[in-house]
Amino acid sequence: MGTAPKFPMPNNWQFLLRYAYLMRDEEVAGLAKLTLQKMAFGGIYDHLGGGFARYSVDGLWHVPHFEKMLYDNGQLISLYAEAYTGSLMNCISKPLPIPLIL
Repeated sequence: MGTAPKFPMPNNWQFLLRYAYLMRDEEVAGLAKLTLQKMAFGGIYDHLGGGFARYSVDGLWHVPHFEKMLYDNGQLISLYAEAYTGSLMNCISKPLPIPLIL
């Protein structure tokens, strides 16, 4: 489940997606994909106003810290775009449904 607070850490997830592709590691790809889905559909994403909160104050991505940072959202856009297109992530079977971040 994880500990709180939880920060998205887009660089780490991008590294794992690329590692999964290069090493053809389905397990790592699945873990990264699951984390991206939990962040996108959990409380850290602002479903009304768009964008991601800076971090989650609980260990389940349910309760956001109500602060949005442009640099975090910029990195998350890049991460989700890369995961969605699958241009580098052929080992991910189908693209993630991406919420509108803007």
